[in-house]
Amino acid sequence: MTPKSHNASVPGGALGGPALDGHHKPSPGGALGGPALDGHRKPSPGGALGGPALDGHHESTRVAMFAGSFNPFTIGHASIVERALPLVDKIVIAIGENIDKPGAAGTLQSIQELYASEPRVEVITYTGLTVDAARDHACRFLLRGVRSVKDFEAEMTLADINRRLAGIETIFIPTLPELSYVSSSMVRELAHHGHDISPYIPTKQ
Repeated sequence: MTPKSHNASVPGGALGGPALDGHHKPSPGGALGGPALDGHRKPSPGGALGGPALDGHHESTRVAMFAGSFNPFTIGHASIVERALPLVDKIVIAIGENIDKPGAAGTLQSIQELYASEPRVEVITYTGLTVDAARDHACRFLLRGVRSVKDFEAEMTLADINRRLAGIETIFIPTLPELSYVSSSMVRELAHHGHDISPYIPTKQ
């Protein structure tokens, strides 16, 4: 846990059950996309399984929160965001404000600039519990990168706690092998000793 920040019903019942008025009505196109009673296949409004509606909008938007101190935000973090975007509709990158790790304002600005042209990414700062921040921003999932078995064991414990606290599931994205050695602490150490850290910091494409 890290620090906090600040659907129309398918006629006839989603699985073909009784409608709200108590009468059984066939859903257009079948509740699971099967043929309608007139023999023609018609799409059900909004998608019976939560797919996109006919007007292009999702009945339930899949938003994931990617939380951390991101001091700094590395190419490893950027890789997780890039690979997770096809899985969800939006990612909220949440920077935990921590008195032991100052610099959230600068981190916020740099990540916002990085994703300025990506409407599916929002960048915020927060204090308190990550699950509370996730609920405040209507996030259904937490997004975590995993570099090793040791990481996975620790993240599984946090995932269990967060599920119990808020019913929020966690999506694990394995780190690419070629980036498994990259960490914010490593980059800070290199910077401290005067080394060039630009290879480890993502740039706007």
